[in-house]
Amino acid sequence: MDVVVTILDGCDFFTIVGMQNLIDRCLVTIDEYKKPEKRSRLWHHKDSLSVLREKNGSKKVEGLALNMHMYPVENRSRNSNKVVLETIAFTRMVKLRLLQLSSVQLNGGYEEFPKGLRWLYWLEFPLESVPCDFLLESLVVLEMHHSSLRKIWKGTKSLPSLKILDRSYSRHLIETGDFSLVTNLERLIPNQCRSLVDVHESIGNLEKLIYLNMKDCENIRRLPKSISMLTSLETLIISGCSSLNEFPMEMGKMESLKVFQADGIPIDQLHTSTLPCNLVVLSLTNCNLSDDAFPKDFGNLSSLQSLDLSHNPIRSLPDCIRGLTGLDHLAFSQCTRLESLVRLPRITELVAIHCESLERVTFQSISCLPEKFIYGYNFKLAEIEYWYKLEPIGMVDVEMRKLLGLCNLNSMEAIRMCYKK
Repeated sequence: MDVVVTILDGCDFFTIVGMQNLIDRCLVTIDEYKKPEKRSRLWHHKDSLSVLREKNGSKKVEGLALNMHMYPVENRSRNSNKVVLETIAFTRMVKLRLLQLSSVQLNGGYEEFPKGLRWLYWLEFPLESVPCDFLLESLVVLEMHHSSLRKIWKGTKSLPSLKILDRSYSRHLIETGDFSLVTNLERLIPNQCRSLVDVHESIGNLEKLIYLNMKDCENIRRLPKSISMLTSLETLIISGCSSLNEFPMEMGKMESLKVFQADGIPIDQLHTSTLPCNLVVLSLTNCNLSDDAFPKDFGNLSSLQSLDLSHNPIRSLPDCIRGLTGLDHLAFSQCTRLESLVRLPRITELVAIHCESLERVTFQSISCLPEKFIYGYNFKLAEIEYWYKLEPIGMVDVEMRKLLGLCNLNSMEAIRMCYKK
Protein backbone atom coordinates (compact mmCIF):
# COMPACT_ATOMS: atom_id res chain seq x y z
CA MET A 1 0.00 0.00 0.00
CA ASP A 2 1.38 3.41 -1.02
CA VAL A 3 2.08 6.00 1.63
CA VAL A 4 0.46 9.30 0.72
CA VAL A 5 2.04 12.67 1.55
CA THR A 6 -0.17 15.77 1.46
CA ILE A 7 1.52 18.91 0.10
CA LEU A 8 -0.14 21.93 1.72
CA ASP A 9 1.73 24.69 -0.09
CA GLY A 10 -0.45 27.43 -1.65
CA CYS A 11 -1.62 26.86 -5.21
CA ASP A 12 -2.59 30.43 -6.15
CA PHE A 13 -0.92 29.87 -9.53
CA PHE A 14 -3.77 27.57 -10.46
CA THR A 15 -6.75 29.82 -9.83
CA ILE A 16 -8.20 29.96 -13.31
CA VAL A 17 -11.87 29.33 -13.92
CA GLY A 18 -12.54 25.82 -15.09
CA MET A 19 -9.35 24.46 -13.50
CA GLN A 20 -10.72 23.57 -10.07
CA ASN A 21 -9.01 20.20 -10.29
CA LEU A 22 -5.66 22.00 -10.14
CA ILE A 23 -6.60 24.06 -7.08
CA ASP A 24 -7.14 21.03 -4.87
CA ARG A 25 -4.44 19.93 -2.48
CA CYS A 26 -1.75 17.90 -4.22
CA LEU A 27 -1.57 14.25 -3.23
CA VAL A 28 1.62 12.52 -4.33
CA THR A 29 3.35 9.30 -3.45
CA ILE A 30 6.73 9.26 -1.70
CA ASP A 31 8.36 8.34 -5.02
CA GLU A 32 6.76 11.32 -6.76
CA TYR A 33 7.77 13.64 -3.95
CA LYS A 34 11.42 12.65 -4.36
CA LYS A 35 11.29 12.93 -8.16
CA PRO A 36 9.77 16.28 -9.20
CA GLU A 37 9.50 15.20 -12.86
CA LYS A 38 6.83 12.68 -11.82
CA ARG A 39 4.54 15.29 -10.26
CA SER A 40 1.60 16.81 -12.04
CA ARG A 41 2.31 20.27 -10.60
CA LEU A 42 5.65 22.04 -10.29
CA TRP A 43 5.57 25.49 -8.72
CA HIS A 44 8.69 25.57 -6.52
CA HIS A 45 11.31 27.27 -8.67
CA LYS A 46 14.14 24.94 -7.66
CA ASP A 47 12.17 21.86 -8.71
CA SER A 48 10.99 23.47 -11.95
CA LEU A 49 14.49 24.64 -12.84
CA SER A 50 15.94 21.20 -12.11
CA VAL A 51 13.40 19.47 -14.38
CA LEU A 52 13.95 21.93 -17.22
CA ARG A 53 17.73 21.79 -16.98
CA GLU A 54 17.75 17.99 -16.89
CA LYS A 55 15.08 17.84 -19.62
CA ASN A 56 13.41 15.00 -17.74
CA GLY A 57 9.85 16.31 -17.59
CA SER A 58 7.15 13.74 -18.17
CA LYS A 59 3.60 13.48 -19.48
CA LYS A 60 2.40 13.71 -15.88
CA VAL A 61 3.27 17.42 -15.64
CA GLU A 62 0.12 19.54 -16.05
CA GLY A 63 1.29 22.81 -14.48
CA LEU A 64 4.71 24.45 -14.06
CA ALA A 65 5.87 27.75 -12.56
CA LEU A 66 9.40 29.14 -12.72
CA ASN A 67 10.33 32.54 -11.33
CA MET A 68 13.96 33.36 -12.03
CA HIS A 69 13.75 36.46 -9.82
CA MET A 70 13.88 34.02 -6.92
CA TYR A 71 16.97 32.27 -8.25
CA PRO A 72 20.31 33.32 -6.66
CA VAL A 73 22.20 35.76 -8.89
CA GLU A 74 25.53 34.05 -8.23
CA ASN A 75 24.27 30.89 -9.93
CA ARG A 76 23.35 32.64 -13.16
CA SER A 77 25.45 33.02 -16.27
CA ARG A 78 28.19 35.61 -15.92
CA ASN A 79 27.22 37.19 -19.26
CA SER A 80 23.51 37.51 -18.57
CA ASN A 81 21.07 38.13 -15.79
CA LYS A 82 18.80 35.45 -17.25
CA VAL A 83 19.17 31.68 -17.15
CA VAL A 84 18.83 30.39 -20.71
CA LEU A 85 16.93 27.12 -21.06
CA GLU A 86 15.93 25.10 -24.12
CA THR A 87 12.43 24.67 -25.55
CA ILE A 88 13.00 20.93 -26.01
CA ALA A 89 12.86 20.64 -22.20
CA PHE A 90 9.06 20.90 -22.56
CA THR A 91 8.71 18.33 -25.36
CA ARG A 92 7.72 15.38 -23.15
CA MET A 93 5.23 17.45 -21.11
CA VAL A 94 2.39 16.67 -23.50
CA LYS A 95 -0.28 17.29 -20.84
CA LEU A 96 1.06 20.72 -19.80
CA ARG A 97 -1.92 23.06 -19.37
CA LEU A 98 -0.70 25.91 -17.15
CA LEU A 99 2.70 27.55 -17.55
CA GLN A 100 4.01 30.53 -15.59
CA LEU A 101 7.45 31.92 -16.43
CA SER A 102 9.11 34.99 -14.96
CA SER A 103 12.32 36.38 -16.50
CA VAL A 104 12.98 33.12 -18.35
CA GLN A 105 14.73 32.93 -21.73
CA LEU A 106 14.16 29.89 -23.96
CA ASN A 107 16.31 28.98 -26.93
CA GLY A 108 15.19 26.76 -29.79
CA GLY A 109 12.12 26.15 -31.90
CA TYR A 110 8.57 25.67 -30.63
CA GLU A 111 7.41 22.97 -33.07
CA GLU A 112 7.39 20.29 -30.36
CA PHE A 113 6.21 22.58 -27.57
CA PRO A 114 3.10 21.23 -25.76
CA LYS A 115 0.07 22.15 -27.86
CA GLY A 116 -2.52 21.78 -25.11
CA LEU A 117 -1.54 24.90 -23.12
CA ARG A 118 -4.59 26.68 -21.69
CA TRP A 119 -2.93 29.46 -19.69
CA LEU A 120 0.44 31.05 -20.44
CA TYR A 121 1.83 33.78 -18.18
CA TRP A 122 5.27 34.97 -19.25
CA LEU A 123 6.67 37.94 -17.36
CA GLU A 124 9.44 39.76 -19.27
CA PHE A 125 8.96 37.76 -22.47
CA PRO A 126 12.30 38.40 -24.25
CA LEU A 127 11.30 38.26 -27.95
CA GLU A 128 9.90 41.02 -30.18
CA SER A 129 6.97 38.85 -31.34
CA VAL A 130 5.46 35.45 -30.62
CA PRO A 131 7.26 32.90 -32.87
CA CYS A 132 5.25 31.63 -35.84
CA ASP A 133 5.91 28.00 -34.87
CA PHE A 134 4.54 28.56 -31.34
CA LEU A 135 1.13 26.90 -31.79
CA LEU A 136 -1.37 28.19 -29.25
CA GLU A 137 -4.72 26.99 -30.60
CA SER A 138 -5.85 25.70 -27.19
CA LEU A 139 -4.76 28.80 -25.26
CA VAL A 140 -7.48 30.54 -23.21
CA VAL A 141 -5.35 33.11 -21.34
CA LEU A 142 -2.19 34.81 -22.62
CA GLU A 143 -0.46 37.24 -20.25
CA MET A 144 2.86 38.88 -21.13
CA HIS A 145 3.56 41.75 -18.73
CA HIS A 146 6.72 43.87 -19.10
CA SER A 147 7.61 42.06 -22.32
CA SER A 148 10.02 43.04 -25.10
CA LEU A 149 7.24 42.65 -27.66
CA ARG A 150 7.09 45.16 -30.52
CA LYS A 151 4.14 43.34 -32.05
CA ILE A 152 2.22 40.40 -30.62
CA TRP A 153 2.52 38.27 -33.74
CA LYS A 154 3.35 38.75 -37.37
CA GLY A 155 0.39 38.80 -39.77
CA THR A 156 -2.58 36.84 -38.48
CA LYS A 157 -2.51 34.06 -35.89
CA SER A 158 -5.23 31.52 -35.24
CA LEU A 159 -6.19 31.58 -31.56
CA PRO A 160 -9.77 30.26 -31.58
CA SER A 161 -9.91 29.54 -27.82
CA LEU A 162 -8.26 32.74 -26.56
CA LYS A 163 -10.45 34.78 -24.19
CA ILE A 164 -7.95 36.97 -22.33
CA LEU A 165 -5.01 38.79 -23.94
CA ASP A 166 -3.00 40.93 -21.49
CA ARG A 167 0.31 42.53 -22.51
CA SER A 168 0.37 45.32 -19.92
CA TYR A 169 3.49 47.42 -19.32
CA SER A 170 5.11 46.31 -22.60
CA ARG A 171 6.76 49.64 -23.32
CA HIS A 172 8.15 48.64 -26.75
CA LEU A 173 4.84 47.43 -28.18
CA ILE A 174 3.83 49.54 -31.20
CA GLU A 175 1.15 47.35 -32.83
CA THR A 176 -1.83 45.51 -31.43
CA GLY A 177 -1.74 42.84 -34.12
CA ASP A 178 -4.45 41.49 -36.41
CA PHE A 179 -7.43 40.07 -34.50
CA SER A 180 -9.14 38.45 -37.50
CA LEU A 181 -8.56 34.89 -36.20
CA VAL A 182 -9.03 35.64 -32.49
CA THR A 183 -12.82 35.81 -32.63
CA ASN A 184 -13.61 34.58 -29.10
CA LEU A 185 -11.56 37.22 -27.28
CA GLU A 186 -13.39 38.71 -24.25
CA ARG A 187 -10.75 40.84 -22.52
CA LEU A 188 -8.04 42.88 -24.28
CA ILE A 189 -5.54 44.71 -22.04
CA PRO A 190 -2.68 46.74 -23.57
CA ASN A 191 -2.52 48.77 -20.34
CA GLN A 192 0.44 51.21 -20.16
CA CYS A 193 1.91 50.21 -23.50
CA ARG A 194 3.36 53.67 -23.97
CA SER A 195 4.75 53.13 -27.49
CA LEU A 196 1.48 51.85 -28.91
CA VAL A 197 0.40 54.16 -31.74
CA ASP A 198 -2.50 52.39 -33.41
CA VAL A 199 -5.26 49.85 -32.89
CA HIS A 200 -5.87 47.43 -35.76
CA GLU A 201 -9.19 47.85 -37.57
CA SER A 202 -9.88 44.13 -37.14
CA ILE A 203 -10.78 44.85 -33.51
CA GLY A 204 -14.29 45.38 -34.82
CA ASN A 205 -14.50 41.62 -35.48
CA LEU A 206 -14.33 40.83 -31.76
CA GLU A 207 -18.04 40.31 -31.22
CA LYS A 208 -17.50 38.81 -27.76
CA LEU A 209 -15.14 41.49 -26.42
CA ILE A 210 -16.54 42.89 -23.15
CA TYR A 211 -13.49 44.66 -21.65
CA LEU A 212 -10.90 46.91 -23.32
CA ASN A 213 -8.26 48.67 -21.20
CA MET A 214 -5.83 51.02 -22.97
CA LYS A 215 -4.96 53.14 -19.95
CA ASP A 216 -1.84 55.32 -20.31
CA CYS A 217 -1.16 54.37 -23.93
CA GLU A 218 -0.01 57.94 -24.28
CA ASN A 219 1.10 57.76 -27.93
CA ILE A 220 -2.02 56.20 -29.40
CA ARG A 221 -3.50 58.71 -31.84
CA ARG A 222 -6.92 57.43 -32.76
CA LEU A 223 -9.60 54.89 -32.08
CA PRO A 224 -10.57 52.97 -35.22
CA LYS A 225 -14.09 53.43 -36.59
CA SER A 226 -14.65 49.70 -36.26
CA ILE A 227 -14.63 50.02 -32.45
CA SER A 228 -18.28 51.04 -32.69
CA MET A 229 -19.01 47.53 -34.00
CA LEU A 230 -18.14 45.97 -30.62
CA THR A 231 -21.69 45.01 -29.73
CA SER A 232 -20.73 43.27 -26.46
CA LEU A 233 -18.25 45.82 -25.09
CA GLU A 234 -19.19 46.85 -21.53
CA THR A 235 -16.01 48.59 -20.29
CA LEU A 236 -13.76 50.97 -22.23
CA ILE A 237 -10.78 52.60 -20.49
CA ILE A 238 -8.75 55.22 -22.39
CA SER A 239 -7.58 57.28 -19.40
CA GLY A 240 -4.16 58.80 -19.96
CA CYS A 241 -4.27 58.41 -23.75
CA SER A 242 -3.30 62.06 -24.06
CA SER A 243 -2.48 61.94 -27.80
CA LEU A 244 -5.94 60.76 -28.83
CA ASN A 245 -7.38 63.19 -31.33
CA GLU A 246 -9.95 61.10 -33.16
CA PHE A 247 -13.08 59.48 -31.74
CA PRO A 248 -15.60 57.66 -33.95
CA MET A 249 -18.96 59.45 -33.87
CA GLU A 250 -20.59 56.02 -34.11
CA MET A 251 -19.53 55.27 -30.51
CA GLY A 252 -22.89 56.68 -29.46
CA LYS A 253 -24.50 53.55 -30.89
CA MET A 254 -22.63 51.18 -28.58
CA GLU A 255 -25.63 50.21 -26.48
CA SER A 256 -23.73 47.59 -24.48
CA LEU A 257 -21.14 50.11 -23.15
CA LYS A 258 -21.69 50.70 -19.43
CA VAL A 259 -18.31 51.92 -18.08
CA PHE A 260 -16.28 54.65 -19.80
CA GLN A 261 -13.13 56.08 -18.23
CA ALA A 262 -11.48 58.95 -20.13
CA ASP A 263 -9.46 60.67 -17.41
CA GLY A 264 -6.89 63.13 -18.72
CA ILE A 265 -8.43 63.45 -22.20
CA PRO A 266 -8.84 67.14 -23.15
CA ILE A 267 -12.54 67.84 -23.52
CA ASP A 268 -12.10 69.44 -26.94
CA GLN A 269 -10.98 66.03 -28.18
CA LEU A 270 -13.96 64.21 -26.68
CA HIS A 271 -17.51 65.05 -27.73
CA THR A 272 -20.05 63.65 -25.31
CA SER A 273 -22.48 63.28 -28.19
CA THR A 274 -20.37 60.23 -29.06
CA LEU A 275 -21.20 58.61 -25.72
CA PRO A 276 -24.00 56.02 -25.58
CA CYS A 277 -26.99 56.95 -23.43
CA ASN A 278 -26.81 53.61 -21.59
CA LEU A 279 -23.60 54.52 -19.74
CA VAL A 280 -23.67 53.65 -16.04
CA VAL A 281 -20.17 54.79 -14.97
CA LEU A 282 -18.40 57.83 -16.45
CA SER A 283 -15.04 59.16 -15.28
CA LEU A 284 -13.74 62.46 -16.72
CA THR A 285 -11.16 63.53 -14.16
CA ASN A 286 -8.45 66.01 -15.16
CA CYS A 287 -10.07 66.76 -18.53
CA ASN A 288 -9.72 70.56 -18.28
CA LEU A 289 -13.48 70.93 -17.94
CA SER A 290 -14.51 74.52 -17.25
CA ASP A 291 -17.91 76.17 -16.90
CA ASP A 292 -17.75 77.49 -20.47
CA ALA A 293 -16.48 74.28 -22.03
CA PHE A 294 -18.69 71.88 -20.09
CA PRO A 295 -20.79 69.67 -22.38
CA LYS A 296 -24.49 70.52 -22.46
CA ASP A 297 -25.80 67.08 -23.37
CA PHE A 298 -25.05 65.17 -20.16
CA GLY A 299 -28.77 65.15 -19.58
CA ASN A 300 -29.05 62.46 -22.26
CA LEU A 301 -27.15 60.01 -20.03
CA SER A 302 -30.30 58.93 -18.23
CA SER A 303 -28.80 55.63 -16.99
CA LEU A 304 -25.74 57.22 -15.39
CA GLN A 305 -25.15 56.15 -11.78
CA SER A 306 -21.55 57.24 -11.15
CA LEU A 307 -19.92 60.46 -12.39
CA ASP A 308 -16.39 61.57 -11.44
CA LEU A 309 -15.42 65.15 -12.37
CA SER A 310 -12.46 65.49 -10.02
CA HIS A 311 -9.40 67.65 -10.89
CA ASN A 312 -11.35 69.96 -13.23
CA PRO A 313 -11.46 73.82 -13.15
CA ILE A 314 -15.27 74.15 -12.89
CA ARG A 315 -16.64 76.81 -10.52
CA SER A 316 -20.24 75.65 -10.07
CA LEU A 317 -22.55 72.73 -10.64
CA PRO A 318 -23.28 72.40 -14.37
CA ASP A 319 -27.00 72.73 -15.14
CA CYS A 320 -27.10 69.49 -17.12
CA ILE A 321 -26.13 67.45 -14.05
CA ARG A 322 -29.26 68.53 -12.16
CA GLY A 323 -31.32 66.37 -14.50
CA LEU A 324 -29.38 63.19 -13.77
CA THR A 325 -31.87 61.80 -11.29
CA GLY A 326 -30.42 58.29 -11.30
CA LEU A 327 -27.00 59.27 -9.91
CA ASP A 328 -25.69 57.36 -6.90
CA HIS A 329 -22.09 58.64 -6.82
CA LEU A 330 -20.90 62.16 -7.71
CA ALA A 331 -17.29 63.29 -7.16
CA PHE A 332 -15.58 66.70 -7.38
CA SER A 333 -12.38 66.02 -5.44
CA GLN A 334 -9.56 68.57 -5.91
CA CYS A 335 -11.70 70.88 -8.02
CA THR A 336 -9.83 73.79 -6.45
CA ARG A 337 -11.84 76.50 -8.25
CA LEU A 338 -15.23 75.08 -7.31
CA GLU A 339 -17.22 77.70 -5.36
CA SER A 340 -20.72 76.25 -5.07
CA LEU A 341 -22.83 73.18 -5.63
CA VAL A 342 -26.37 74.52 -5.85
CA ARG A 343 -29.58 72.45 -6.19
CA LEU A 344 -27.93 69.06 -6.27
CA PRO A 345 -30.17 66.17 -7.39
CA ARG A 346 -30.78 63.10 -5.25
CA ILE A 347 -27.52 61.15 -4.85
CA THR A 348 -26.32 58.47 -2.45
CA GLU A 349 -22.69 59.60 -2.13
CA LEU A 350 -21.14 63.04 -2.67
CA VAL A 351 -17.35 63.45 -2.64
CA ALA A 352 -15.75 66.91 -2.49
CA ILE A 353 -12.30 66.66 -0.92
CA HIS A 354 -9.72 69.45 -1.28
CA CYS A 355 -12.20 71.84 -2.90
CA GLU A 356 -10.46 74.84 -1.41
CA SER A 357 -12.86 77.48 -2.78
CA LEU A 358 -16.12 75.67 -2.02
CA GLU A 359 -18.44 77.83 0.09
CA ARG A 360 -21.97 76.53 -0.37
CA VAL A 361 -23.77 73.22 -0.99
CA THR A 362 -27.55 73.07 -1.45
CA PHE A 363 -30.05 70.47 -2.63
CA GLN A 364 -33.23 70.40 -4.68
CA SER A 365 -35.11 69.22 -1.59
CA ILE A 366 -34.46 67.72 1.82
CA SER A 367 -35.11 64.28 0.31
CA CYS A 368 -32.04 64.79 -1.90
CA LEU A 369 -29.60 64.80 1.02
CA PRO A 370 -26.86 62.20 0.33
CA GLU A 371 -26.46 59.26 2.68
CA LYS A 372 -22.72 59.89 2.62
CA PHE A 373 -20.96 63.23 2.12
CA ILE A 374 -17.17 62.93 2.06
CA TYR A 375 -15.49 66.30 2.36
CA GLY A 376 -12.41 67.75 3.99
CA TYR A 377 -9.83 70.52 3.65
CA ASN A 378 -12.63 72.80 2.44
CA PHE A 379 -11.85 75.74 4.71
CA LYS A 380 -14.36 78.16 3.14
CA LEU A 381 -17.36 75.83 3.31
CA ALA A 382 -19.94 77.88 5.21
CA GLU A 383 -23.18 76.10 4.30
CA ILE A 384 -24.42 72.59 3.74
CA GLU A 385 -28.15 73.04 3.39
CA TYR A 386 -30.25 71.27 6.05
CA TRP A 387 -27.04 70.50 7.98
CA TYR A 388 -25.48 73.81 8.98
CA LYS A 389 -24.93 77.39 7.93
CA LEU A 390 -22.27 79.77 9.27
CA GLU A 391 -23.10 83.48 9.42
CA PRO A 392 -21.34 86.52 10.94
CA ILE A 393 -22.57 86.86 14.53
CA GLY A 394 -23.55 90.44 13.87
CA MET A 395 -26.23 89.28 11.43
CA VAL A 396 -27.94 87.00 13.96
CA ASP A 397 -31.29 88.16 15.34
CA VAL A 398 -30.91 90.41 18.44
CA GLU A 399 -33.19 88.28 20.62
CA MET A 400 -31.25 85.18 19.69
CA ARG A 401 -27.99 86.89 20.64
CA LYS A 402 -29.47 87.78 24.03
CA LEU A 403 -30.46 84.19 24.62
CA LEU A 404 -26.90 83.17 23.79
CA GLY A 405 -25.53 85.73 26.23
CA LEU A 406 -23.88 87.73 23.43
CA CYS A 407 -25.46 91.12 24.12
CA ASN A 408 -22.39 93.35 23.95
CA LEU A 409 -20.45 92.15 20.92
CA ASN A 410 -18.61 95.45 20.46
CA SER A 411 -16.72 94.99 23.72
CA MET A 412 -15.57 91.49 22.83
CA GLU A 413 -12.08 90.99 21.51
CA ALA A 414 -11.67 89.40 18.12
CA ILE A 415 -11.22 85.63 18.21
CA ARG A 416 -8.75 84.20 15.77
CA MET A 417 -9.08 80.54 14.81
CA CYS A 418 -6.53 78.55 12.90
CA TYR A 419 -6.31 75.02 11.59
CA LYS A 420 -3.38 72.78 12.50
CA LYS A 421 -2.64 69.49 10.84
